[in-house]
Amino acid sequence: MRIFIKKTVLFVSIPIVCFTLFIVILEFINYEIATSERLDSSITTVFIGDSHIAQAINDSRLENCVNDAQTSESLYFSYYKLKILLKNNPSIKDVYLGFGYHSVTSYYDKFILGEFSNAISSRYFSLLPFNEKLRILNANRNDFFSYLKVVVKNDILNILRGRKTYHGGFANSFSNTKAIEWSIKKRVLTQYYNEGSLSDYSLLNIEYLNKIEELCKKSNVNLILVNTPIYKLYKNKIPEKFKVKYKQLSEGMKIKILDLSDLLSKEYLFIPDGDHVSQEGALTTTEYISKKLK
Repeated sequence: MRIFIKKTVLFVSIPIVCFTLFIVILEFINYEIATSERLDSSITTVFIGDSHIAQAINDSRLENCVNDAQTSESLYFSYYKLKILLKNNPSIKDVYLGFGYHSVTSYYDKFILGEFSNAISSRYFSLLPFNEKLRILNANRNDFFSYLKVVVKNDILNILRGRKTYHGGFANSFSNTKAIEWSIKKRVLTQYYNEGSLSDYSLLNIEYLNKIEELCKKSNVNLILVNTPIYKLYKNKIPEKFKVKYKQLSEGMKIKILDLSDLLSKEYLFIPDGDHVSQEGALTTTEYISKKLK
């Protein structure tokens, strides 16, 4: 019986050890790729953040700039991506970080340690330090092997193709759209409420906002917070609790703030949720940014 148990344990443990070793090698290769990447030496300005930046800033119309924002990217992930970008690219002098009213709500925690972690955090897994990897894995313990499957898939894609899963860029396919009231209401409920009750603050996003500020200071880089344009009806529906917290945080840090929340007023400059700009809105926003940079 003991011999049978030993053989069974050995039979099971060998593939587990091999799979673990395979993942460790993939992660090592991906981290080496990420830490060896270099931007063009002419790049002095980086835009980073979530879909609000990704849809609003067309870097092809800006000189010496790159937009590396990505949908659902929390400040937690922006920090680890930015840490590598600044280390590898001393030419970077200015970082424009997307930071809006929605950034301070616990809505964003779902993408880090919550129900959407599988799809979102797996993009950045190879960039994270070991202790944060363990934190993410623990958050996905109920779907552990499914999560590892996504991580392995992303790691392989990062090795095989030029575009990495942790990189973003300008992406806006919304033309001939306009802000719609029912869609705005739905968006506000999703971002600022949890089952009908006001959401809590995102302690993780707030923590990593401070970390990003410290990182930029140590790197002698100017940090500018950018609150992208939002439609007036959407803004009016944001609970006062989060407007106050946003103001408290942004002003308390004593750094530059580029508040574009009221820059656009026409409904056709937005997509239905009123929280993101359309292609037409992106054109106007980018032109405004271009003048500011000059």
